[in-house]
Amino acid sequence: AGTREQWDSLPPDRQARLRVGAARWTELPPAARAEAARKLARWQTLDPARRERIRERYARFRALPPERQARVRETFARFRELPAT
Repeated sequence: AGTREQWDSLPPDRQARLRVGAARWTELPPAARAEAARKLARWQTLDPARRERIRERYARFRALPPERQARVRETFARFRELPAT
């Protein structure tokens, strides 16, 4: 299917989210675009089950109160700074 047909087959809410993303994309500096493209490429290599687990965990995170989200972010940042063993 061509690009137009693919677009037309998307639900209206998905089209709206993609329009917002496209507007944000044009405002990103080149380095941020490159990083986003790298992350998208990584996401596309994940199997569907892994993607679903990530979506579920993200939904649980978003359901936390803002204070708890901040603590989780801080803990994760400290974890990432640990030396590899």
